[in-house]
Amino acid sequence: MVQFTIGQLISVIALFLAFSQLTKPIIRFKISAAKINLKFLFSLFVLAIICVFVASLLPSIPVPVLPHLSYSILLEFSAGVLFVVPAIRLIIAVSKSPVFTRRKSKAYLNACTALIARGNDDDLRKLADEISVSVKSIFEECKSYDSFEARRAKERGEVYQVHESTKIAFTILDLWSDKFFCKNIVCKSPATAIEIFDQLISNQEFERAGYALSQQLINQAFVNRESILMREEDYSGLGFFKPFRNTVYGNWRFIESNYRPLQAWQYYNENVEAWQVKKHCECLETSFNAYFKAKDYWQYPSALYVGLRNVSMEIRHFINEFSVF
Repeated sequence: MVQFTIGQLISVIALFLAFSQLTKPIIRFKISAAKINLKFLFSLFVLAIICVFVASLLPSIPVPVLPHLSYSILLEFSAGVLFVVPAIRLIIAVSKSPVFTRRKSKAYLNACTALIARGNDDDLRKLADEISVSVKSIFEECKSYDSFEARRAKERGEVYQVHESTKIAFTILDLWSDKFFCKNIVCKSPATAIEIFDQLISNQEFERAGYALSQQLINQAFVNRESILMREEDYSGLGFFKPFRNTVYGNWRFIESNYRPLQAWQYYNENVEAWQVKKHCECLETSFNAYFKAKDYWQYPSALYVGLRNVSMEIRHFINEFSVF
């Protein structure tokens, strides 16, 4: 007796085709980043379809067959397994955010590249949420690159071997510095932005990874009025906690590092507004408080000097624009 009819099979095929056609880009990102071999899964589906057809034909075959092949229920059970196992694998992949690992590093890079290259704001907003769980593992992978050993190997005329996944981790951080993607991070996914700066601050010993990313994130935070930084107004909502401002400008080692957050806003490329200058002054004040708290008085605080100079230039730039009108 056939338990899995041809009509039911056609319904399953129709559902599968509808799923493949209606899959959103962010779902395709999850599948690609999870390094799922869709061709292999499709071949299992095809094999399951063949099993159902054979099971439906076996009862009408007049010639004798081997006993274990004469039971259509066995083929139907096999078809069910071939359908269910890949389906569960896909469900697990699309129900959670993919995590960067060495084994899946290239797949993760390709998946991010495909989505960022599209430039769709809705897709970039969703991607900004998805990458949060991988930020730490990517920075940890970057830490495996030893700049001191690389320099010593170069002096000795030797080749310093760098793991392929480490190169990919650095490439991903550079890829994330796309200005449209950074805009969505600071405006739509502030938790991801704070996680990135947390990792930048805790991994300062090499100060190589994520420089372009940090600069673009801060620049977009100043350019866009709806960013997490601009929404941190005193005595209002996020302003009571100031998570972004305190994270970026509340650590003196980070302020004085090569990342130089006080210099990241490219005000000379934009029309300077009063609210931007005001916010930069607030960030500068937070930086001064971090300096006094750290009591790092033995060296010249060049980051603060440049920050003060930039604020004066911004004010002058704003006055010049205002005088035109």
